[in-house]
Amino acid sequence: MTPRPRHPRTPPRVLALALLGLGQLTCSGVSPTPRLDEVLPASALRDRPTRLRLHGEGFAPLIKIDSMSGSRIVDARFQVHLGELALTEVERISDTELWATCPPGAPLGAADLVVTDPRGRTARLPGGVTVLDGDTVAPRVVFESPAPGPVPAGASVTVRLFARDPSPGLVTDLTLDADAGAPRSAQVVVEPALPEVVRDLDFRMPTDLPEGTRVLLTARARDDAPQPNVGEATLELTVGPPLPGPQIFSIVPGRGPIAGGQAVVVTGTGFTADTVIDLGGSALLSPVLEGPTRLRARTPPHATGDVDVTARDPLGTMVVAGGYHYGQPPLIVGLEPVFGVETGGDTVIVTGYGLDQATAVHFGVPVGSALTLVDTQTVRVTTPPGLGAVDVVLDGAAGETDRVTRGFTYLPRVGLEQVRPPMGQAGRTVNLKGGGFTVGMKVFFGGVPATGLVVVDATTARLTVPPGAGPVDVVVSNAVSTATLASGFRYN
Repeated sequence: MTPRPRHPRTPPRVLALALLGLGQLTCSGVSPTPRLDEVLPASALRDRPTRLRLHGEGFAPLIKIDSMSGSRIVDARFQVHLGELALTEVERISDTELWATCPPGAPLGAADLVVTDPRGRTARLPGGVTVLDGDTVAPRVVFESPAPGPVPAGASVTVRLFARDPSPGLVTDLTLDADAGAPRSAQVVVEPALPEVVRDLDFRMPTDLPEGTRVLLTARARDDAPQPNVGEATLELTVGPPLPGPQIFSIVPGRGPIAGGQAVVVTGTGFTADTVIDLGGSALLSPVLEGPTRLRARTPPHATGDVDVTARDPLGTMVVAGGYHYGQPPLIVGLEPVFGVETGGDTVIVTGYGLDQATAVHFGVPVGSALTLVDTQTVRVTTPPGLGAVDVVLDGAAGETDRVTRGFTYLPRVGLEQVRPPMGQAGRTVNLKGGGFTVGMKVFFGGVPATGLVVVDATTARLTVPPGAGPVDVVVSNAVSTATLASGFRYN
């Protein structure tokens, strides 16, 4: 019997060296097949990108070994398709979650969602996403508090608003308007935008209206559609009898040196000769009562920090928590003006203490603006370009800083091009077209303020025409600019 030839076995070391020449090796450990269970939201909009959140299992990356260096290479390149459309910005969050963006222009209707992992394996969710033809549904907004009814004159109430935008829309901001003698408004910007929000806004019942006067609060929620949809709700309050005891509205300025001696003006209601106002437990010095709504005094000394402002008399006590700030020089006490144009270039006068020790003033940017020293309590500075409300920070020569949070606000210059329609009667709703529109701007028809103003976006606003007659100029203004459209509206 002829023996069979034996083939020499390749030594393990030689085999390893041969494999090294292959470049990369794939780790073939057990990896579950991907499974797609749900996607949130289950709808997307054709007119804008929609971020989708995919949940399932087996979203594991592919691990490779670089044979030359021995380093691990992680391949987490997943692909997601909606029908035949490739989704963008695919991001693996974990083995159970992926994110992807449905781009604008996706075909309308429901389509299967398909995930392909780096190994080429797929998972399918039949009819997983429905593409809708634009967002035309306004957010729903409701008043959670307070209840309708009387509110004491001068009292502050917390208005809690709840807003929800149907999927896949997002709420971007809430506005509260009060038709209380003179129009008053407040806004909360929702950052980041959310599908459902709860926010608190403060409202103070005016003291200059007769008891029993109707005050209508209007809440509006705006969404993130290219042409934003606005939801609206109203709450009717009435002016009730004033609260017993003193009520504090403001103390100006709201900051001063630890040594005390800062002249302040306190405003409110119910001030009498028996009223005592203190900061952090120490009474104001040399108080001068100028009437039931105003008192002048000087601050007592106190350690650094925020302190409560308390007003009390035999009828009651009111506390404003953290209402006054004590600081070390160099210290900012005031800014004038507190608004400026977005392009910068405005001159701002900064008042305070120890300002001869200041080296620069920052308006929301790391690079400080050079300052001109007027005296130890005053400097002059020119604003750089900026956007929105920014912190104002003062640098001292020894490295110390003082910060006024959101102390300066940049606003765009307003422009007014059209009123649509350009004629009608009082009470009619019209649209304004222009530029630089922001919440808080004012609109006048022949000098009479418009009501129900809703800023849709930077170029569009909607409002109710006030009473008037004949052709009138329409004026739009904010704290930094004014635009006039001559004979912009004609009353029928």
